Order: sequence, then C-alpha cells, then structure tokens
Amino acid sequence: MRSKRDNLTLVSSDKNSDTVLWEKVRSGNHEALAEIFKLHYAGLFAYGIKIVPFHDFVRDHIQELFLTIWQSHDRLSSVSNIKAYLLVSLRRLMLKSRKSTPTEDLNEKGNGDFLIFEQGEFVDREVISSQIKEQLLENINALPNKHREVVFLRFYHDLSYREIAEIVEIKEQTIKNMMPGVFSKLRNGLTNIKRDDLNDLDVMLFEFFTLFKRNF
Repeated sequence: MRSKRDNLTLVSSDKNSDTVLWEKVRSGNHEALAEIFKLHYAGLFAYGIKIVPFHDFVRDHIQELFLTIWQSHDRLSSVSNIKAYLLVSLRRLMLKSRKSTPTEDLNEKGNGDFLIFEQGEFVDREVISSQIKEQLLENINALPNKHREVVFLRFYHDLSYREIAEIVEIKEQTIKNMMPGVFSKLRNGLTNIKRDDLNDLDVMLFEFFTLFKRNF
C-alpha cells in the first residue's frame, strides 16, 4: 500500500503543475486549457456520471464548463486547487441543468440514489483481497448519498475536507464530525483482516479507489 507521505507528495506535485497551467489560461493560453482538460477529463467524468447516469449529459456539461472557462479566462481568479474548482463547477452546472431538464427519465434517475458502485466498475487486481473489496463495496453502498459522495471525493479524488465541504456545500466541521461514524460503518464485516489494517482504513480506501475504472 502507498503511504500517506507518498500520497501527499503526489498531490503537491499535481497542484503545482495545475497552478502553472491555470495562470497560463488566465493569460489567454488556449493550449494550457487543453492540457487541463486532458488531465482532468477522466476524473470529472467519473464524478459526473455518478451524479447523473447519462454519458452524453455528462460529456456535454464538461464541454460547457471548459467553454465557459475559456470565454471568461480574462476574469478568472487564481485557484489553489484546480481539481476541486472543476469538480464544484461541474456539480453546480449539472444540478442546475438537471432541475430545468424536462426529460422524465433524467429526473427519475437523477433524484434517487446516486454514487452507487458496482463490482464490475473495479479492476480485478489483488491490491487488496477480493473479500475485503466486496465488503467495502457493500459498506460504501449502504451509506447515505451525501456520505458516499464525501467518501468518493476524499478517497478517489484525493481532496481535503475543506475542499469537499465547498463542493457538497456543507460545513467542513460537519464533515469532520460525521467521518468517525462513516469509518465505523465502513469497518462493518471486516473481521478477517489484521487490526493494523483496520486502524489504517483511510489508506485502504485510497487503495480501493485506485481500482475504480474510468469508463468514458
């Protein structure tokens, strides 16, 4: 398993690269925007399709987001985390559009449970055992919608609680307060693994979500 220090190093490097590209976009560099699009498209799609399960709807809104960024590039502010900025922007854009979309099927699927994960969405690789993977999947899907969204943003998108709070529009302290209960529920049924692994559940969750496929 990768360590928390390795994870922080990767995140810091990605943010530095993004910041340089973002400043170029603000200066009118279209190639920099194309690079940001290439770097973040898969992650944006993975998040968007879990909120509204329609491929064309998600693709169209990612395109709309980047078009809007380009059209307003000279008015953009500096951003500390481009990934978080893009995710919160896409979420707001999609939810606003979903409310005004008359399609009955879209409304029906979009207003129920979202961010439900299936076994086939994860690569079959022994980073963690199949037994633990299946139990984690069951436990994650048993969480309320908002809790699943926080878990996905934290352990797949590697965001801080402060950044997650901005995206899901709840207080950071609320997220911190609810996480012990979330971890307790995620531990359910994990009886045949070492206690050290249970104590390092956050690392295990990072590893779990490295197996998530980006189907777009």
